Order: sequence, then C-alpha cells, then structure tokens
Amino acid sequence: MFPHDRELLRCDRCALMEDVTHTGMLITCRDPDLGTDTGLRFVKIAEGSFRCSACDQTVHETLSDDARE
Repeated sequence: MFPHDRELLRCDRCALMEDVTHTGMLITCRDPDLGTDTGLRFVKIAEGSFRCSACDQTVHETLSDDARE
C-alpha cells in the first residue's frame, strides 16, 4: 500500500513512473502501458533521492505544496 507520504516519482531519462492502482498499490509503468506494473521500483538512496531501477538515474523527490508550507 502507498502511504501517500510523498509525491509519485518519474524518471526523466527513461520515463519510468510511479502510479497507484485503484486498490492503493504502488506500481511503476511507462506510456503507453499506464497501469501495467513493470515490477521495477525506485530505491531510496538518501532523504528525498531515489535511484531508478531501470536506468540508474538519480531521481529527486518533488516537494508537495503541503511540504513547502
């Protein structure tokens, strides 16, 4: 289950992105197969930083409006 404690991640290099299913499960997918889980996961490497399992790009978490206030 995705706790919604951060924004969903997206890798700018390979376009892997997180999504949440209607049952609340966190998955990763790409266009045009939105909703089809690749089985890959972003790996947390530091506070606010993740590694893309598909291409090893470092992806930084985007702060939500709530976190900025």
